[in-house]
Amino acid sequence: MSSTFPRRWLLALAVLAVPLAFSPSIVRAEDELSDPMTGDPEALGAKVNGHVMALAKEGLPEGWTLLEGEAVGPDAKVLADAVTAIAKDKGVSTADEFEVVMVSVSCPDAVKVHYAYVDLGAPSQTFMDALKAEGTTKGWSVRVMGTEKHVLVTAAPEALRAKAEGVASTFAGRMLTLRAVKSLDANARRAIGLSRIALQLDAKSAGANFVVGYGAMQIALSKRPAGDLDPAITHLMAALVKSSTNALSKRDAV
Repeated sequence: MSSTFPRRWLLALAVLAVPLAFSPSIVRAEDELSDPMTGDPEALGAKVNGHVMALAKEGLPEGWTLLEGEAVGPDAKVLADAVTAIAKDKGVSTADEFEVVMVSVSCPDAVKVHYAYVDLGAPSQTFMDALKAEGTTKGWSVRVMGTEKHVLVTAAPEALRAKAEGVASTFAGRMLTLRAVKSLDANARRAIGLSRIALQLDAKSAGANFVVGYGAMQIALSKRPAGDLDPAITHLMAALVKSSTNALSKRDAV
């Protein structure tokens, strides 16, 4: 069978799905706005922050516990103060969007992990460099959370640090994907933006690829003549790869 068959099949399916997938909110001058597939995701209305991405008990591995109150201990404040001090030194703490959201968890053997979700008004490489430099001496890992305006600092023992960071970033990606799904029918551009951020956290996320593909299909088919469906097909096919994470429900897969 020709290798082009899956693409043609998905294209035909997309066209047949127009009456169901088509959303009135898409009927507007999309070309006057930034390209939803390449533009700044947050400029599409996909506003995210540490509160949205913060790890919750639903995302904890077995044996991990979310800490609150006095159980958190003093090290969380030490981390928050250190991050804020670096932000102040690098001139990023004065932006309206600047905030540090703290989450602490207890792991087996009473080991604690402290997370600092940092929101910036604008990307700052000097701030990132300073965080990473401090992290090498303090036992932190530092990573971008979807966009360079959002940063995660993880303070944990070295043997646990990579796993702890992965738990937090995976959960954040799932939360963003859930928000994207809820936005899909009302605002495909916002849904695509949220899912593109989620894909920066987990490039193999079936759920995020599905939303990007479905949203791109809506936008392409709302144009006259129809727009380019290749991006939609690419992401929809990526959502069906068996090795994907955050797998689709049986209904969405069908």
